[in-house]
Amino acid sequence: MEQETKAPVIDWKANYDVVVLGFGGAGATAARFAADNGAKVLIIDVAPYGHESGNTKYSAQLLGTGTDYDKLKEILS
Repeated sequence: MEQETKAPVIDWKANYDVVVLGFGGAGATAARFAADNGAKVLIIDVAPYGHESGNTKYSAQLLGTGTDYDKLKEILS
């Protein structure tokens, strides 16, 4: 006879400044910048654990970075 498994009860009563839907490249970046600026952030993703990243995985997970903000603005403009 199978034993019945109950899902854990989660108390969702909380306040957040920013809610990010999706933990792909854009969602992760938005969450990071919001948190770095003092926001309390909630990230929601429907992908199973270990399969997050949205469409980022289909774009070779390419992420452009640099150390000189002004030069990056010049290149990307």
